Amino acid sequence: MYNKISLLIPVYGVEKYIERCARSLFGQTYQNIEYIFVDDCTKDSSIAVLKKVLDDIQKTEEKIAELQKHLKKQNDLKQQMEDIEIIKSFRSLKLDSRELLVLLDGIQKGTATIRLDEEGGIAIEDAGEKKDGNKENNKESDVQIPEREGLEHEK
Repeated sequence: MYNKISLLIPVYGVEKYIERCARSLFGQTYQNIEYIFVDDCTKDSSIAVLKKVLDDIQKTEEKIAELQKHLKKQNDLKQQMEDIEIIKSFRSLKLDSRELLVLLDGIQKGTATIRLDEEGGIAIEDAGEKKDGNKENNKESDVQIPEREGLEHEK
């Protein structure tokens, strides 16, 4: 973390310049900084101008915070809608039982990624398949499904 910087700004007879000064100070990108405005008992309205600027800045920061909350809600809603579309598409997949088990195993292991493609369908990627680079051979190797053993009365 960077060192903290404290700036002391004397306020005496600077009514013409204090607004520009304060806006410039609060526009800095350095985060670990504090501003200390010192009222030197000025006879002009420098302090009133400074208070107005500080109120404007606070209102702007509140609006920015509200906008950030709104954008976060929008992103969450968008993600929920994409998840719903993925679930709808997932339900409509035509997979045999072995493919479904391989897919579900990849999801459970965290190697499968499901996302919406450009056509509105879903695309399934398996990171386990990418490691080996051989999609055909690795597709069914993750899940071993035992062959059905016959019952005693069937023998």
